[in-house]
Amino acid sequence: WHLTNGAAMSWAAFAVRIAEQCRLDPGFVIAVPGAALGQRAPRPANVALAATRGRVMPGIEEALHAFAARMRAAAPA
Repeated sequence: WHLTNGAAMSWAAFAVRIAEQCRLDPGFVIAVPGAALGQRAPRPANVALAATRGRVMPGIEEALHAFAARMRAAAPA
């Protein structure tokens, strides 16, 4: 089973939010349909997960902010 933070979004939207939190240009994120990736098996259009067995994790904004802060702290000066 999985735990989630309650936010449902595409991989592209997730990448844009990571770029924004890391102070990078989200314009470099290019959303493409899954069918354009040349995968052998078809993929579902919506693969959002839901937390039904455990508690919901902290919100996506809080998690991305903490991730970006750790990345900036680890970056060489």
